Amino acid sequence: MTRKPKFPRSSFRSLLVIVLRNGSSTLFAVLGTLAALAIASGNTHQSVAGEEDKGNLLTSFFKASTPAKDSLSEIPTLEPIPDLDDPKVISPSSQSSQKEEKTKKLENRAPSFQLFQLPDRNSLRPSSRKSSRENTRASREETRRSRESSSPQKPSTPQTIPATNSEQKPTQTTARLTSDAANIPFTLEDVVHLTVANNTEIKNAYLARIVQQAELASAQAEFRPKVEPILAGRTNGAGTNWAISDSQSRIELGAGISLLMPTGGQLQLSWLSQLRSLSNTQTNGDSLRQRVNLRLTQPLLRDAGVAIAKSDLDIARLRENINVLNLQNTLIEEITTSIKSYRTLLTQQEQVKNTRAALEIAKKQLQRQQALVEAGREAEFRLLRSQKTVTDFQGQLLEAENAVKSSRLALLNQLGIDRDLKIIATENVRQETEKLLELDPEKIREATFANQPNYLAELLQIQVSELSVLQANNDRRWNLDLETEFDEALTRQANFSAGIVLRRNLGNRFQDEANFKRAEITLLQSQNNLTQLEETIETEISDRLRDIEVKFQQIQLAQEEVKLAEGELAAQEALVKAGKSDNFQLQEAQQDLLNARNIEISRRVEYLNTLTDLQQTRGTTLEDWQIILETRSHNQ
Repeated sequence: MTRKPKFPRSSFRSLLVIVLRNGSSTLFAVLGTLAALAIASGNTHQSVAGEEDKGNLLTSFFKASTPAKDSLSEIPTLEPIPDLDDPKVISPSSQSSQKEEKTKKLENRAPSFQLFQLPDRNSLRPSSRKSSRENTRASREETRRSRESSSPQKPSTPQTIPATNSEQKPTQTTARLTSDAANIPFTLEDVVHLTVANNTEIKNAYLARIVQQAELASAQAEFRPKVEPILAGRTNGAGTNWAISDSQSRIELGAGISLLMPTGGQLQLSWLSQLRSLSNTQTNGDSLRQRVNLRLTQPLLRDAGVAIAKSDLDIARLRENINVLNLQNTLIEEITTSIKSYRTLLTQQEQVKNTRAALEIAKKQLQRQQALVEAGREAEFRLLRSQKTVTDFQGQLLEAENAVKSSRLALLNQLGIDRDLKIIATENVRQETEKLLELDPEKIREATFANQPNYLAELLQIQVSELSVLQANNDRRWNLDLETEFDEALTRQANFSAGIVLRRNLGNRFQDEANFKRAEITLLQSQNNLTQLEETIETEISDRLRDIEVKFQQIQLAQEEVKLAEGELAAQEALVKAGKSDNFQLQEAQQDLLNARNIEISRRVEYLNTLTDLQQTRGTTLEDWQIILETRSHNQ
């Protein structure tokens, strides 16, 4: 009874190693070798000695074809397996002679198969990856250069912004933003610059400045000469019984100039020239007549004095300064809102990271427990608690990611840029909150009352109210004016007159009194508002300073809570591994650690937001961010 040849297991292991290390070329060569062996083993009348030699030959083949570690550059060729039916194969001498003969025969034709010793793939992997990365970088660099060459260059954002121009220049940050970009890093400086350049409220405030500047220019033109040119053509006729027998035509050319003087007086100068054509019956006369009139009116009671005369201009200048302060306050409010929105996005991003980390821990715990269940060391129903933990964290992760998207859209809307941009907040919150910022309350109060826009605007509003009371009191007086007039016809005689005129419109007496009372009440209200604002500022400063200390203490407590939660989680994991605790307590420890980390990042952001609120209270937000608001002097 014949036995089938058995191949040694070590040979198959070597075969597997060769295929795995050398790839498809080796696989084809090995398959050819096995086919040759299968053909050679087809003879069922083979002897046992032949089977053993065949196995030894296959073993020697695997040993010979195994890649050498020190000679990867050599490429050995596998010799064809000789015919095992030949009895001469058993002897080494006959085997070598047959080997030489078959080698000579195979030199004239292509070999049936060859086994190449290929270099290790691990040695080729780094260089191939490096070349792939270099090709990718070169492609990206070429694409970026082509985009830059096709798109116009945009100027960078100046740190000095005008107070009167509504057109905002694009910033360098805006220039590098494209809707197809992914994961664009954003800093607080980028947010501040984009807010100043693109925010809708700031744009509207600059548009309002156009009207405000026009109102100021109108008030400043009050003391400038006003010229009124005159050009007219007239025809006169005379006759009886509806018959015009005499007609006369003339052309009038003249001009009028009026000037309001700082004393309240008004100077008027008029000149008129008439060029006449002679009538049919008129044979002699002047064809050109000219006339000059000079009139001066100086109030002595109502509208008299420099203060009254310049009150409208002073009110216009004060309101202009108030408008500039309101613009400054708008900038501060919008920048503060953008900073807080940015930190809200940063908080949500950190919560996503914390939730994802907790989810990974829960998944590893679930895998460990599944392995215990498969090994029969735990009951299958214990997986329910771990599966529920993973599901809970997955739900929290979805909620956190949705919060990130919502915060990102809110920030993009605040900045007024493309809503499809995927921006990422990159500020290091931990580094900024390591130490408590030392503040001097007295210096903060001084800076607040010197820079706070609302407080400064209220001071100016009191001055406006005082001027309004002065104007209302002036309207209650009688008109007592000194009027002088000089009139001269250049072809004839001149006239001069002077007098004092007293007038009073009695129909508006009650209205004038009501206006005066209203102005006085407005002044008192402005003074009360100023007192209330001072108290409010004092309270805000005290609250901000106290909140800064409290928020920093909360950061320290939150850090301790994180450490305790980490220790509790480590203890619960050790107890679960030892079989002395259940998954319910482990889940609570994981959730407590997640909550503690989220609370810590929230406390840090709240601390920074309190510092930002203090900047807004002091009115130094623009100064701290090196934003200069250009204003023109209105005192001239």
